[in-house]
Amino acid sequence: MPQDRAPRRAEPGPDEVRPLLAQARAFLYPRWQGWHAERRAVERGLARLAGTEPAAGQANASAGMAKFSASFLAQALADEFGGRWTVAGGLEDDGGGLRPPGGGWRDHFWVSHKGLILDVCADAHGLDALYVVEEGDPRYRRTVAPADLKVMLRDNARRIDGWLREWRAFRRGPFT
Repeated sequence: MPQDRAPRRAEPGPDEVRPLLAQARAFLYPRWQGWHAERRAVERGLARLAGTEPAAGQANASAGMAKFSASFLAQALADEFGGRWTVAGGLEDDGGGLRPPGGGWRDHFWVSHKGLILDVCADAHGLDALYVVEEGDPRYRRTVAPADLKVMLRDNARRIDGWLREWRAFRRGPFT
């Protein structure tokens, strides 16, 4: 946690959390675009080596970013409000994740805290971008065990640590 910012309180309500989620999403958006650009460059290089055409790029910047974003958001929320904010997720092959209207389950990850689900990437699956809903919302189903999730998130740690350093500097502002 940044040394110069004390957490406000351990159990914020949905109305208190939403503005921070919107600000975090605005912060993450160009980082998602950068990640997709890096990935497209690698895919183009691999396609050239294989003599094939690269796959089409993502139409939505939040597509494929739920694990990164939930990892980042859990720590950013803990910095801001204190308490334990955990990453949760589900995989479509296991009948979990996020279920958009009229569709089947999609792999997805979010933050869970004291009965709330907090999500900044739902638009990757055709829903609104931000959700703060109660656990038990039928659109979300957790199927990834905590031990498995820890392994899945390990590969994201270096990138998330960099994003968190930038976020903390952004939140502190130039005069604090």
